[in-house]
Amino acid sequence: MRVSCTAPDGSTRSSTVDTDGGPGALKLDDLTPGTTYDLSIGGHGLALADCRHRFTTAIDPPGELLARVATVNDAHLGGNRFGYLKTIRERPTPEPASAERCLRAAVRAMAAWQPDHAVFKGDMVNRGTVEEWATANQIASSLPVTTDILLGNHEASARHGIDPIAGAAGGGFDLSEPVRVRDLPGVRLVLADTTIRRTNRGGIAHVADAIIEAAAEADGPVMVCLHHNLQTHRLPTFLPAGVAGHHARRFLDRLADVAPASVTVSGHTHRNRRRDHRGIPVIEVGAPKDYPGVWSGYAVHEGGIRQVSYRVDEPSCLQWTERTRWAALGLWGRWSPGVLDDRCFTHRWPIGDR
Repeated sequence: MRVSCTAPDGSTRSSTVDTDGGPGALKLDDLTPGTTYDLSIGGHGLALADCRHRFTTAIDPPGELLARVATVNDAHLGGNRFGYLKTIRERPTPEPASAERCLRAAVRAMAAWQPDHAVFKGDMVNRGTVEEWATANQIASSLPVTTDILLGNHEASARHGIDPIAGAAGGGFDLSEPVRVRDLPGVRLVLADTTIRRTNRGGIAHVADAIIEAAAEADGPVMVCLHHNLQTHRLPTFLPAGVAGHHARRFLDRLADVAPASVTVSGHTHRNRRRDHRGIPVIEVGAPKDYPGVWSGYAVHEGGIRQVSYRVDEPSCLQWTERTRWAALGLWGRWSPGVLDDRCFTHRWPIGDR
């Protein structure tokens, strides 16, 4: 396939990509922020609508780049199936299986992005077995930067696995405190355990006071990292259920009062979404192991933050995640990605606030 990218001044960069007809990816680097480009693709078997595209790159937040934070969630190590009835699977099951393969590829990409810190936002393991935790700890420890792990419902509800705090401790990760703080240049990370032990449910009330206290004491902007999503309604409008809307709104109102320069990032739903509550971005990030297969990077500047969600683009992972888009009679492929502004956006900190 021939791919050409044309800038507004008419300059064009072209690449030739070898392909076997299966899914693939091409990364375009060194593009100018806030610029509209024309993309043309040539190759056998392409419909006319697939040949020409136009896109605009995100703008940089104001000020100097201070820190980079990489996040990933919902790896479900030990799992090898997808779909409501778990009918989408690889036969025979390869080694490593899809969940591990996709997480390892995501972590390699995260390391190449060169973050200052990394956060695994829960559901790293599927059943919480000793073997799953050993793999999770090895993968998390392979990153050459400081790393934190959050618990998700799959760790907390594992009835046939080991205690999740003990499991993480095997890799040197101390999860005994339900709320932890990491101060990076330009941002304070507040890491909160939203799990309720022995259940799949999530809650915010038991950690809300500690989160608000940590946010209020921050010298600058705050990034709150959770596993469970913050619902907009009291009752869930889709599954899996997250933090009930009335509890979520009360928490977000308190956060906006003490630290308006904040964002919240979560996983759990395996979908990509972003909404704002009183100027605070409320973000959900999809999983690396099912369509579209992503991890997210956050560039923290003096005047704002930029999120970019990257596809896990190793060929064997793309082959798998492209299959998973057909879950729920193909609706998953339309539901999970959201729109581009859900995955990639720039948010400016409120003027005059920390």
